[in-house]
Parts: sequence; C-alpha cells; structure tokens
Amino acid sequence: MMSIVKLAAVLPVLAAVCVAPRRHNWSSLDTVFGISEKSVAGGKIAAPPAPDTAGRLDCPAVDAEGTENQAREFAIRARAAADLGDYHEAVGLYDRAIAIRRRLIECEGRRELAGNLANCYMNKANALSLLGDNRGALTFYDRAIEIRQELVDRAGRQDLTFELAMCYMNKANALSTLGDKRAASGLYDKAIAIGDRLVHQQQRPDLANDLATCCMNKAYLLSSLGDARDSTAFYDRAIELRRQSVAVADLKGP
Repeated sequence: MMSIVKLAAVLPVLAAVCVAPRRHNWSSLDTVFGISEKSVAGGKIAAPPAPDTAGRLDCPAVDAEGTENQAREFAIRARAAADLGDYHEAVGLYDRAIAIRRRLIECEGRRELAGNLANCYMNKANALSLLGDNRGALTFYDRAIEIRQELVDRAGRQDLTFELAMCYMNKANALSTLGDKRAASGLYDKAIAIGDRLVHQQQRPDLANDLATCCMNKAYLLSSLGDARDSTAFYDRAIELRRQSVAVADLKGP
C-alpha cells in the first residue's frame, strides 16, 4: 500500500523494500505572484474584462464578496482543516477563497493574484484526492497547472518551476490511482526533469527529498507495469536522493 507523507518530512534512507510514498504536495501559504497583461478566469488565462456601456465590468457572474485578506483567511483555515484530516471542510473553505479571488481577478483586474488562485486550486485538488475523488481533483490540478505554466513561461517566474513540478506530480498521482498509468508516467517524467535541473544544475539540495518522492512514485508505477529494470533504476535514484536530503538535514542541525 502506498502511504502519504507530509511535504517537509525528511525520511530515513530507504530499506531494501521501497514503497512509493504518493505524497501530496500542498502549496505554501499564499504569496503574491505577478503576471503581466493577463487575467485568470477559472484557471484559464484570459484578457481582463472590459467595462460595458453602463461603466460596469462585463465579467462572469462570480457570487463572492470580500477582500484578498479574507480570501487568505479562508485559505489558511482550509489548510488547517486539511492538516487535521477534515478534507470536506477544507474543500468548502477553498471554494470560498477561490470565489473571492476569481472575482478580484476577473472583475477588478487583480492579475497579481493569479498565483494565489493557483495555490487554492492545487490544494483543493489535494483535498479532493484525499477524499477519494481523484477524477474531480484532475479538474483543479489542470487549472493550477495552466496558471503556473503561464506564470513560468510567459511572465518569467522561473522561481515557480518547483511549484509547477509538484502540480505535475500530484496530477500524476491521481491519474495513477485512476488507472491511467501511461499518462501518469509522462507527468512524473516532467516533474523529475524539472527537479533534476533544480537540484543538480541550480544547486537546490533542499529539494532533493521532493525529487526522491517523485522518483519513488515513478518507480512504483513502472513496477506495476512490469518494468522491473527501469523501476529499479528509479528506486536507486530515490535512495541516493534520500541520502543527500538526510545529509543536508544533518548539516542544518536541530
């Protein structure tokens, strides 16, 4: 059985039998991310809404009042509920944060909140997945991926590539659970490629543990497909990355 471990956990070096952790990566508490000349509508990058003849914004009907601070409060409460295992409550709170942020972005042109909206989409997807609704989770992973991809590729936010990789990994986890292992394998490859670049080329050893998780999930998937040789190679990579992660933790001390 695959178990879920928390994002920041530093695991010991793996024993002889390796089991894929299937961890969900939760977006950190909101940071304001910028995006130029774009707005977000339901996870899709779109042009800012134009005012109609009466001077009102001709934006989609989004039934939500509130400020970004209130949206942030809902997101923080949702994360706390998820940490306590109350995923139904978390989904409801993320919905309230999403509704406010969609209105702010679509109707008020607050394009700098696109990254915060992506965080809500990804965390809601994680909560749905933990409730067993992996098919429902895919919709929100896709919305988070689309926004984050746009921020990385078009807005030049290379600092968000790790968050994009974790979107790929979480979506791959959901697809694997649903039995679409080929599609999951491709997404794991995307996440691993980004992680390899960050850990080895950009000298981010602090991300080795997350990259190891992705390698483990890929190894588990390959094993389930009967590809023992490639599966073993990914298990070996995961073990080495875990060693690196433990070494970094030891250097930091308690």
